[in-house]
Formats: sequence, C-alpha cells, structure tokens
Amino acid sequence: MAGYQVSKETQKMIVYTVIILLVAIVIMFGASAYFIQDFEIEELENELVISRLLFSEDCLASEEFGKLNLDNFDLENIKKCTGLNDESKQGLHLKLFDLDETLIDELEINKPLTSQCLLSNMKNIRERYFCSFSKHYVLFEDKNGILEIEVVNDIQK
Repeated sequence: MAGYQVSKETQKMIVYTVIILLVAIVIMFGASAYFIQDFEIEELENELVISRLLFSEDCLASEEFGKLNLDNFDLENIKKCTGLNDESKQGLHLKLFDLDETLIDELEINKPLTSQCLLSNMKNIRERYFCSFSKHYVLFEDKNGILEIEVVNDIQK
C-alpha cells in the first residue's frame, strides 16, 4: 500500500482555512446582531414628555430654577405644552401632593391609556403599552411637595 503524504504547506493551508472560516462566522454573527436591531423608542418618548413637563417654562417650570409654577398646572396648558390630547398615542397622569401626602391637584390626559398602566403586570398589556412612572421632590409657592408622573405609550398605535 502506497503511503499518502501531506506536505507541510497543505497542512498549513488547512489550518488557515479553518481559522478564516471561524473569523468569517464571528464577523457574520456580529454584523447580523448590529444590523438586525429592534429600535424601541417608547421609553425615550416618555422621558421627553417628563423632561418637558419639569424643565420647560411653557409647562410646569417657573422662572426661578427648581420651582414649579402652579398657575400652569391646568389641563389645557399641559395639553398645549406636551402636545398630548385624548386621541394621541401617549397618555399622561399627574398628581401633586404636599409632604403629608395630601393630594393637591391631579390631571389626566387620555384616561383610557393611563388606566392600562394599572394592569401593567399582565403580559398582553406589557406587549401593547409602555408605562413610565416617576416621583419628583418639587418646590412650589414656598412649599415642598411630591409630583408623581405617569406616562404611557401605546406601542401599537
């Protein structure tokens, strides 16, 4: 039986081919993970509404930094400054409390949406609605208080 001999160059070529294939596979998986991304902007949209409420003088911020202007705490002004209404894909629920947790004022835009956040632990609700909750220690009219903000985003709208 004749002996089969593989040259050293052929052995190197086989090793190089395996290495190149492994590198190509890693690059393909990396590229596919980069190009196939699901962009979810609901959290960003909700955070923008919260920031606009707290820091825009058209909304709740006063000229004095860190204070709320309660004259702007009315439904029409909040609708105007946030651009939200009862037909938009976002809802908003604001509650202003004093430090004794006594409710001072409350506003709600698009109540059918904001009520969905009460059920946000149910899977079918989480797949359709994105809820953001935040509490902020605020100053207003020489008093201290807490502003609770709930923003909900209808993902499928």
